[in-house]
Amino acid sequence: MLETRSLRFIALRFTISLVLLTLIPGQGCRDWMWNAFRNEIFWLLTTTLPDRFILIEKQRSPAHPSIDTRITVARKEDLRPDGTALAKVIEVDSRSLGWMPHAMMLALIAALPASLRYRWSLALRAMGIIHLFVLATLLITVAHSLARDSSSLWTGLLPYAYRLFVTNLWVSFLVPCLLWIGLIGLAMRSDRSPI
Repeated sequence: MLETRSLRFIALRFTISLVLLTLIPGQGCRDWMWNAFRNEIFWLLTTTLPDRFILIEKQRSPAHPSIDTRITVARKEDLRPDGTALAKVIEVDSRSLGWMPHAMMLALIAALPASLRYRWSLALRAMGIIHLFVLATLLITVAHSLARDSSSLWTGLLPYAYRLFVTNLWVSFLVPCLLWIGLIGLAMRSDRSPI
């Protein structure tokens, strides 16, 4: 069982790790993360929507400074000779949707009082799952925007999924916490407890 002193140490390590992962990265690191985010969105959307034209651009809006990505989706057959088309424009905050779940997971793993080898092993498994969560969130965002005009069971459920996974920022913190608890619980059940 963990002592109060150990719990304080874990909380301190978690806080320092989360602050370092969210506040410290400089502009070069942010640009690299945004480019990785853009490339992954492009791959995801061209794979899932092969009949659509996809354009992903940086966006700067004084009214909404956190929204930094504009995704334009148009049907390829709707493209006009001059390159224009009727398109859906989706604006997202790459930091909240893409980076925060990863940063939260890494901070939770860094806080564990376990060996470095165990933390690396846990990080590899957890980051893969968190990454799938981020991709699902992005797909929900785009599907919600594209499906507003149609009516079916799935498009009826999309607004609820959108509100739960996209507009509620707390989910970016809750999902990593639940995953962390689950992975630690599995390790404790298999007698490979890191703590």
